[in-house]
Amino acid sequence: MNENLQNTWIFGSGHTVVILAILQIIDLALTLLHSLQERKGQLWRYFGAIAGVKVPDIFGQISFFGGLTISLWIVGVLGITGTVLWQAPLAFGCLGAIIGCRISDSWFSHIALNNAGYQPNPGLSSVPLYFAEVVVLLVVFHPTIRMQMFPVLIGFIIGALARCTKQRKIIILRERKAGRLQKLYPSSASAGLHATPRRCNRTGCETIVKKRFVQKTPVDQRSM
Repeated sequence: MNENLQNTWIFGSGHTVVILAILQIIDLALTLLHSLQERKGQLWRYFGAIAGVKVPDIFGQISFFGGLTISLWIVGVLGITGTVLWQAPLAFGCLGAIIGCRISDSWFSHIALNNAGYQPNPGLSSVPLYFAEVVVLLVVFHPTIRMQMFPVLIGFIIGALARCTKQRKIIILRERKAGRLQKLYPSSASAGLHATPRRCNRTGCETIVKKRFVQKTPVDQRSM
């Protein structure tokens, strides 16, 4: 076991339980902190407002907060504790998934949308902590990443794709709505829909989208 730990992380076999407990608690705490920030800012409404659709609060609470938090906790335990204690391919894959999830979620769900003008972004303030954790995991588990590169890479890809799926859904919903509006109001639907709302504080951005939708009512056609 001691020899295996030398090839698992940079701490070797010294103070394994204490260091492992600290790393695991930090990972779980960061997931909870980020999820609570997204819940407080109602991230599901934020995404729905950008796409121009209404996301029910009950669905957002269960899916965006409860489901994602529990899933990330499970992956975190398997990836960190599992890599040290069990040293199985599944654990190595989950370690890569943690890193992929953190990077993908930070960029696609927060940094990119905030830079595009959709502000304020729920959870953006804890993104630097996510990147700090990624750096720590890369350093601490460098021996595992180097020796188990294939399962770690597979896990990284799965984690990254899983987190950016939310962004992909926004694009699909927005394009579908654009197609429906184009059929109803060919002369002006596209311009109104793609006029990007710049305020997305809970229901604020959603209200802007609805107002722009109302502007494309048949009254405009009668006035033409």
